[in-house]
Amino acid sequence: HALIAQTLYEGLSRSACRELHQRIADAIEALYSPDLEPYLSELAHHHASSLPDGNLEKAHDYAARAAARAEKTLAYEEAARLYGLALSTLDSLSQPDHRRRCELTLSLAKALYSSGEFDRAREQFEQAAAAAIEHGDPDMQAIAVLGLGMAPSPPGVPNHALIKMFEDALAALGEH
Repeated sequence: HALIAQTLYEGLSRSACRELHQRIADAIEALYSPDLEPYLSELAHHHASSLPDGNLEKAHDYAARAAARAEKTLAYEEAARLYGLALSTLDSLSQPDHRRRCELTLSLAKALYSSGEFDRAREQFEQAAAAAIEHGDPDMQAIAVLGLGMAPSPPGVPNHALIKMFEDALAALGEH
């Protein structure tokens, strides 16, 4: 049965698929409006799949909320996927919020770390630290550097670059 559904779906035009996703998202919102919490992931998926014609703000909001919900239930892989979706939609908003980007990147990094994807987590912590430095946010810089310090590294080998990042973060906090 899944093959039939997939075949039918693949036969639709892109615009028909986007419209279908939008209609599904609207139906979920209408049916479950008193309590959308259990449906946040589905809403994020359908709103994101309805883009660029759909509601970008809703896609972003539902993705971020669904990611936080997944993280609370210890579904770290799902949280990472949804934080990634929230980040991708944030970039398309008319006025992207740099602090929000840093917060989402840190949340993505923590979810990746918790799911055991240490290399990808390290990359996200590094991106968050660089963004925090670029936008003069010493608090976010310190959080990102602390996250980098959590990621496993070879035992007995001092990481001089990380030590320098810690020192820079401390100095930035002192100036703040």
